[in-house]
Amino acid sequence: MPKWSRMEYRAILRYNFERRLTVEQCMDEMEPIFGDDCPSRATVFRWYKQFQRGVFDLEDEPRSGRPADVVNKDMANALEELIKNDRRITYRQIEVLLKIGSQSVNTILHDHIFFRKV
Repeated sequence: MPKWSRMEYRAILRYNFERRLTVEQCMDEMEPIFGDDCPSRATVFRWYKQFQRGVFDLEDEPRSGRPADVVNKDMANALEELIKNDRRITYRQIEVLLKIGSQSVNTILHDHIFFRKV
């Protein structure tokens, strides 16, 4: 059975909430179907509280802070372009221009665009 997304679980919770099932009744219906992949009782309770407050958006709220992963194809392309334009560019200059950390620069250089000596 394919793994369900968070939003799909939340849609089921919303459906059960609209059916006026309690948290316990909802869990009793979901546990036999989803087994170990079933959301925890605390998660179901938290979402029921959200629905009771009138919040029905099933997507995650945006989070503040730095994005989880800056090592991606777009960043690798940008870094490769910087190096093509200036073969003597330093790690520090790359960090400042791309606004990423030295470890991310290193990962992109060695694992994505396969530069060995920089």
